[in-house]
Amino acid sequence: MKNLPNTPEGFVSVGLQMIYPELGDKNAIDFLEGLPLYETLLYIIERQEKVQYSFGDADAQKNLIFEMYYSLSEKAKSKLAIVIGNNTNLCLVNNMATFYFIMAALQSCNSTVSHSLSDIDREKIYQAYLKSNDQWTDNQAEGILPLAKEGNLIGMYLMADVPIVEFKNYKNFIP
Repeated sequence: MKNLPNTPEGFVSVGLQMIYPELGDKNAIDFLEGLPLYETLLYIIERQEKVQYSFGDADAQKNLIFEMYYSLSEKAKSKLAIVIGNNTNLCLVNNMATFYFIMAALQSCNSTVSHSLSDIDREKIYQAYLKSNDQWTDNQAEGILPLAKEGNLIGMYLMADVPIVEFKNYKNFIP
């Protein structure tokens, strides 16, 4: 039997539907309304920076998930614990979800106020970020699912790989 190449296991993107299925009809803008813009963006960008240069680092993603855990309500914590127990490689923060989150924050957050984030504010930020993760994975699925029904493995590979290589991986264009 031929040896399979050493390929990394796939990641499961943590989304709003996994932890807050009752909030599925809301969008990221709804969660961010009225939060201070600067502090909200800084909070997410600080987390993005922790994984920006370590794509595929399951431990870094786990640390961010555990950090999020302590900002959630008890009900959400119990649902997240189930998600953690059922999946070995979870991904919380990625470039595309952060991009969607920033777009929502710029539309919804209040740029005229500034205050420290409370636990309730942080939970709202995570809810918006989880919704951004759902948006990113749903957009991918729209392109991949028709190809899966056709059994088009090459097309599926390109739909999954190109966004990861082109949008999620860090690139340093400095000569």
